[in-house]
Amino acid sequence: MQEQLKSQTERHSWHQDEEVREGKADVDAEDVAKVWNTSGELSVYRFEIRAYPGEVSVILGHRGAGKTTTLKMICGTIRPTRGHIKILNNDIFLAKTLCRTKIGYSPQKNLLYDNLTVMEHLWFFYFMKRPKARKAKEKWLGEAEVLIQSLDMDSFRNKLVCKLSPCEKRKLNITLAFIGGSRIVLLDEPTTDMDKPAKACLYELVNQQKDCRWVAIVHQNPFTK
Repeated sequence: MQEQLKSQTERHSWHQDEEVREGKADVDAEDVAKVWNTSGELSVYRFEIRAYPGEVSVILGHRGAGKTTTLKMICGTIRPTRGHIKILNNDIFLAKTLCRTKIGYSPQKNLLYDNLTVMEHLWFFYFMKRPKARKAKEKWLGEAEVLIQSLDMDSFRNKLVCKLSPCEKRKLNITLAFIGGSRIVLLDEPTTDMDKPAKACLYELVNQQKDCRWVAIVHQNPFTK
């Protein structure tokens, strides 16, 4: 049986007062396990977490330990064999549409459109999460500008994806997880293809954006500056 997936959570005292801790968690996962039907292989065993806004959780483990599977179960794209996952007190599999408008997911492999620019991506993903938002254009521009400046993307904001470097593509993939006011942000191996300055920008972005959301980071090694 594979090593049980471990979760290391960074908590900050100013977000951990009793009133906040007694409220409903953004993510509530209890006794979650995943066994693949085809092989019978145990991928995730008894994963549990109660996650609140203002927290950053780092999910560590060796390759094949079930880290990505865990994120996909939180997203609702993979159904657990056992246990339950609630997003903002809603069962992820009974309220998929509602839950997915609150979740931003940056997968391990970039999912981008070669024929769209950086700004077009940000608008498209914002609109998918918030199609009925009032003054959507104004709010989108405000969010997009903050993300672009935070990850030093100004020089290629109007470039097509097919013209971007691997590091630039990775930055874009990460901003798409935050855009649209995502309450839950899931980053799978976010530093892949990133140089040292980009990693520093990412660290600062997470630090700046965590106050109003829960951020989960999957990494084979500790996530550091």
